[in-house]
Amino acid sequence: MRTGTRAIQNGYDARFTTAAALLNDLHQAAREGRLDAALDAYVEPHVLVIDELGYLAYGPDAANCLFQVVDQRHLTPRRALVITTNKEPKGWGSVLHDEDLAEAIVGQTFRNATGQSFRNSHERCRVAVDDRREPARGG
Repeated sequence: MRTGTRAIQNGYDARFTTAAALLNDLHQAAREGRLDAALDAYVEPHVLVIDELGYLAYGPDAANCLFQVVDQRHLTPRRALVITTNKEPKGWGSVLHDEDLAEAIVGQTFRNATGQSFRNSHERCRVAVDDRREPARGG
């Protein structure tokens, strides 16, 4: 939330939402034939904060909906994306019900943040996450 607040203080638009609210909104919009308009609400703000990805299970179209947001934000210049999660990126596929699209979402998000491909760097990220854990005690 701090990122969104700071963006607003500096004159940028920001939107804060939970992953569940975003995915429910886009799922409903798709059913009603208004997906493009609903996507605009998540693509247009300079900063989009998606909170709690992975806390709940989502419907079967979750990966498709989230990918559209991430991809369209990637194509729109100067659109920051913040995702909070309790899952490592490799676990997003089970939450979103699509391993391939989840990998594409992680890849696109990582590329936007670093300018590098996730596929070339994910081992370093995994090792960095693993290094934070306490070492196993010998018996």
